[in-house]
Amino acid sequence: MVEDDLRSSIGSKHPLVVAGFSGLGYADPAHLDRQFREILNQKIKKHGRHNLIVVAGATDEGIGRVYDLAREEGIATRGIVSSEAQRWGTKISPSCQHVIYVKRPEDDWNVTSPEGDSYMVRAALGGSFLAFGGGEVAVTEATEALNKGIRTELFPEFEPDPKKVEARRAKEKAKALEKGTDYKDFNATPLRDFVQQRSRGRLKSTPAVDWLTGC
Repeated sequence: MVEDDLRSSIGSKHPLVVAGFSGLGYADPAHLDRQFREILNQKIKKHGRHNLIVVAGATDEGIGRVYDLAREEGIATRGIVSSEAQRWGTKISPSCQHVIYVKRPEDDWNVTSPEGDSYMVRAALGGSFLAFGGGEVAVTEATEALNKGIRTELFPEFEPDPKKVEARRAKEKAKALEKGTDYKDFNATPLRDFVQQRSRGRLKSTPAVDWLTGC
């Protein structure tokens, strides 16, 4: 069902699959807007706006702002998200034209196939996978995209909203205290670490990494 929906939604368009921070937001949303607009302009010149489609995680928070930017340019949009978004009443971006819900167990927000492959990465086949900062999910998806020979563009300079990071830390500390377990600080910028490791510690100019492993 999800596979069929993906194929019919994307069709012959060139997909731009976008990952990044979601609930943690962005420290500098305006920078994200500028960077994504620049990429859209490049892709429009190469493929034509009506031959493009932007695919992200459907929700309104954080990286979800790319939906508004895409629609401003007349570019089609799609979203892929766990069925948990329906259960929790998560706000979907009004600029996401069609949402594909992946049925998952309770509290499971992964969007993977029964074989363990990411539907986000499958959507990027024949197109591009882009990540503007991001957490462990973005790293997992970027790794899979690279391994499948998909054009992968990573922008590790983006940081999450520091207030939301502190709120997350406070919540995790309270949860650990309640359970009587040791608190282990979470990494707010896993994609940056991933890029540093792949680049042997040398961050380049924006995009800090542009691994072109596909067409």
